[in-house]
Amino acid sequence: ATASARQLVCRLPEGKHVVAGDSFGMSRVAGLIDLFVPSDHVATIAIGQHCVAGETIIAMPASKARAKSVSTS
Repeated sequence: ATASARQLVCRLPEGKHVVAGDSFGMSRVAGLIDLFVPSDHVATIAIGQHCVAGETIIAMPASKARAKSVSTS
């Protein structure tokens, strides 16, 4: 692995589910991170938007996203 790849720390075992606010890892250096979410989820952030650890909601299940958009309309 490259030096930059060794700076990525994932503390979440494969297959473990997370809830809002759960920590799953970190990047020790600035850079790009690939985050894979289930295909039945939709992104809730915009391209280029900054994320704050433990605060920014990145994606949510499509059913919840639809319900939220209907209730705010």
